Amino acid sequence: MDLKFCPNCGAAVGPNDDFCQNCGFNLKKYRLENADQGTEPAELAAPETPQPTPAPQPAPTPQPESIAQPTPVAPDQDASAQPTQRHRRWPWIVLVLIILLGAGAYFGGSTYYSRGRQLTALADGMVSNDPAAIAKVAVKDDGSTFASTDLTPLTTLYKAKPSVQKSMHTWILDAHTTGAVTVQQKGRILGLFPRYRVVLTPVKVPLSTNLSDAEITWNGNNLSSTDHGAQREFATYPGQYRVAVTGKLDGDSKHLTKTVTVSPFQTPTVLSFNSKSTKTEDTLKSILAQAEEAKTAAEKAADSNKKDNSSSHSTSDSSDDDDIDMDGLPDDTSARNGNDSTEGLIGNWAQNSDTTFTFNDDGTYSGTANGQTSGGTFKVVYRDGDTLNIQFTKNGGSVVEPFAFVDGHLIETHLKLDWHRAN
Repeated sequence: MDLKFCPNCGAAVGPNDDFCQNCGFNLKKYRLENADQGTEPAELAAPETPQPTPAPQPAPTPQPESIAQPTPVAPDQDASAQPTQRHRRWPWIVLVLIILLGAGAYFGGSTYYSRGRQLTALADGMVSNDPAAIAKVAVKDDGSTFASTDLTPLTTLYKAKPSVQKSMHTWILDAHTTGAVTVQQKGRILGLFPRYRVVLTPVKVPLSTNLSDAEITWNGNNLSSTDHGAQREFATYPGQYRVAVTGKLDGDSKHLTKTVTVSPFQTPTVLSFNSKSTKTEDTLKSILAQAEEAKTAAEKAADSNKKDNSSSHSTSDSSDDDDIDMDGLPDDTSARNGNDSTEGLIGNWAQNSDTTFTFNDDGTYSGTANGQTSGGTFKVVYRDGDTLNIQFTKNGGSVVEPFAFVDGHLIETHLKLDWHRAN
């Protein structure tokens, strides 16, 4: 039905108006209910002659059927609103899914990158015999990475001493935080999970040598050192090294080499590279031999006369206490038993006024023969009752001589020299 005027108040309406703009009457409903009439009722038709515009009057009391109602939502409007509501729910659903996925990923990552799991991987990597594999799990104390060649000495140590390799595995699993090998957190994985690494710290190794102008190399490489008086201190990572020291002693060129183990778990002892002087043994033996040569002809003649007189006496079976049979005394300089007793040794010994030998209680000795004096240190390296081996050291070189106490005399049994207590 085509309406031109509102059936309720008579105000003009448009063909597409669903409600009267003046009184709010439901025009759409009215059209549906009167659709079969086809035309507008006569009484509602527009007047033939225009009427004067009535004066404004109070709004008529709306009829029950015309009371203003909330604007109903057309069926097609309800259908269009539902997709909008669904569209607004999607961001929340996506957010919840993201939170759930993030929580699951974090839980899985926490398990996969757990401290215990990382420690196992670090321990397995550190005991590898492949330096490149160790380089993947170990870093320097400043956080920088190792080259494979830096870790070759460690794998060499593993091969030489498997016990160190076994101890390393246990050490990492226990996550020690002090020493040359420690486990520390170094950064994070994916920005979330703590990343652990094995940190190797250089070990300070003291080294001493009696060579002058000494040049020292470790596995053929020069290392920087710090001087501490007569010692040098080198810093190197745990491993097994071939250390070489080249220098001079008493004008002779010397080249000393030694295989050195730098333990990751023990404090290193002083590495001693002391060469034996070619003159040391000759000097000591010279003093001892000169004592024998220093016997005067008169003393030798007196000895000879004493033997002759002894044989001519009617009491030929009597013996002289000064005669000592040196041929049966032991002279094995290789004997060792750890007994370092100096009982009866300390003091002055002499053959005559010009030939003396002194053992001091501070471990030093001095000897004089024919106006020449020599000295150094000594140590008893073997003793069995009155038989003993004494190690003499001078200028870093050493020699061992055998001695025996016989009737208050000190006999050098190798050279068969007889010393007695000096006044």
